[in-house]
Amino acid sequence: MNLDYNQVLTLVTTYGMPVLKALAILVLGWLVAKGVSMGTKKVLDKTDLDNKLAMKITGGKAAGAAIEAGTSRFVYWLIMLFVLMAVFQALGLTIVTEPINAFVTKIVGFLPQVLAAAVLAALAWAVASVLRVVVANLLGAFQIDQKLGEKAGDEMKRVSLASTLADAVYYLVWLLFLPQMIDALQMEGLSPVKEMVGQILGFLPSLFGALIIF
Repeated sequence: MNLDYNQVLTLVTTYGMPVLKALAILVLGWLVAKGVSMGTKKVLDKTDLDNKLAMKITGGKAAGAAIEAGTSRFVYWLIMLFVLMAVFQALGLTIVTEPINAFVTKIVGFLPQVLAAAVLAALAWAVASVLRVVVANLLGAFQIDQKLGEKAGDEMKRVSLASTLADAVYYLVWLLFLPQMIDALQMEGLSPVKEMVGQILGFLPSLFGALIIF
């Protein structure tokens, strides 16, 4: 089978150029993903904010190195997802890119809801943390633990009422913010959780009233 120059040029243009373009996109995209992920890890290495936040969320069980490595890997694969979409697009493999495009579109469409919920969660954490410190310091100033220990004996000295009430206020604030966070996510599957939280919040006034009477 003899191929003339025009046929070879046609084959190269039709198949060779898209492959070269896809390879160029893949190499360049990989370099960008690697660079951005490494930059993200270096930035997180220089700040303790992410570690402090993770420690608060996990109760002190999170390791700083794991958080930074996990975040950098997430950034790397997120960029590579878009790179692979561009590679498949350059190769003309629309049968592959269409499902990925649909998946990415759903993720991008959901990001504003996640961001809104994250902002509410950050606000809830800030308010809850401040109120916990305020309540603990206020009860400490009144020496509530010492007075209760003197009246109740040694058994109650082992339990810090100030710390318990401060923790209760902390989680109560989270409970108050939880319905708004669920609304922000706009996920119908979380409706039962919102209803349950509403029932708990509706029961709290009766519980407080009973405690006061008691």
